[in-house]
Amino acid sequence: MTMLESIILLKQIIDVDNKKLLLHTKEIIDYLEGRRNKVITLEVDLALACNHVCPNCTFGSSHSKVFLDEDVMEKIVENLSEIGVKGMIISGGGEPGMHKDLGTFVKKVARSGVDVTLTTNGQLIHRHFEDLMYNLKRIRLSIDAASGSTFYYTHGKSRKDFDQVIANLKKAVHFKKEKGLPIDIGVSYLICEKNADEILHA
Repeated sequence: MTMLESIILLKQIIDVDNKKLLLHTKEIIDYLEGRRNKVITLEVDLALACNHVCPNCTFGSSHSKVFLDEDVMEKIVENLSEIGVKGMIISGGGEPGMHKDLGTFVKKVARSGVDVTLTTNGQLIHRHFEDLMYNLKRIRLSIDAASGSTFYYTHGKSRKDFDQVIANLKKAVHFKKEKGLPIDIGVSYLICEKNADEILHA
């Protein structure tokens, strides 16, 4: 089976982004030909707890004060190279920023040679700020609003909370520029009836 045939076969089996597939052709061939089964990207949920109450959240009212145990986090770090992980996405059923060890975990994972991406509502990143800024490959803040009133609808939080998220975003952008850091900083915006007219101002 040629490399192209293998990629076409894999594309038929699972619906994935072609560009991402092409970054890992060797691993795909090895997998399809039964030589190894390594994880390329690992998604880790550090917390089920969340400080926001977004009406469109996949997890809805199932948030709870459950956090990934420190011992489990250490085992993940210890085994990353053995299982061949190249990237980690930290997101979750809750807000990762609520985990007290988020910054330390990101630093350890990055120092093991793994690219780390964080998806967050952004309100608590100041608690772990330098560990995140110096060690993340990318960070994405889910804001979904361009005003405090709309933020109340999309995140169930006050204007004060919205202002904190925006302040954290600005601080991150300024710090990246000031220190010349390679971190990619992005914002996500889930469009709904209440925020569609603000998208050009976001």
